[in-house]
Amino acid sequence: MSHSTNLQTLAALFCAVALSACGGGGSGETAAVLAADAPSAPAPAPVEAPAPSPAPTPAPAPTPSPAPAPAPAPTPAPAPAPVAAAADKYVGAWVGCNAFSPTESDRETFTFAKQSDTTLTYTYAATRFANTVCTGAGSVQPGEQGVVSLDAGTKAVQGETADKVTFQITQPAPASGKQVLAITAANAFRIGQNSGAKDAQGYPSTFRSVAYQKQ
Repeated sequence: MSHSTNLQTLAALFCAVALSACGGGGSGETAAVLAADAPSAPAPAPVEAPAPSPAPTPAPAPTPSPAPAPAPAPTPAPAPAPVAAAADKYVGAWVGCNAFSPTESDRETFTFAKQSDTTLTYTYAATRFANTVCTGAGSVQPGEQGVVSLDAGTKAVQGETADKVTFQITQPAPASGKQVLAITAANAFRIGQNSGAKDAQGYPSTFRSVAYQKQ
């Protein structure tokens, strides 16, 4: 057997074993083509994720309660009226015309200044006239000054409630004496008559005739 014959025999055997390696026979080629062109298995369809649940509807905001109206500030109680001291009613200048004789008169002025609730300083001034009505040209008379102390208690004098007092005269010469003073319902200043009747304690029981008016 020639060398060419042997080659053909080997080729035939090779083709019989592996048809896909040979160009003849038809079926081997078709199998290779089919193997190459066969469609791959379809990919599984993607699983759709479930639709998200709708967001919960938010609860309505609570309606705020109206702020309470502020309570009105309390009305302050009125301050109590100050209590007047016993000496207060005499403070000031009091003027009157004292017709001490049928032909003469003195225009007298008592001026009081508060020293404490129960004491006052005072001055007394007088101008004398040659008539009974304190008019025309007058002459200045000697004055007086000192301290008045309100004593304990009052007394009734000619229908008025009078304070019992003690005069301490410092000018023109030191002296002292019991007296009564009052501010009448008609707002006049009255002073006791030293030359008249007195009670057992030495306080006058009547007023001088002059009703002094506040200036």
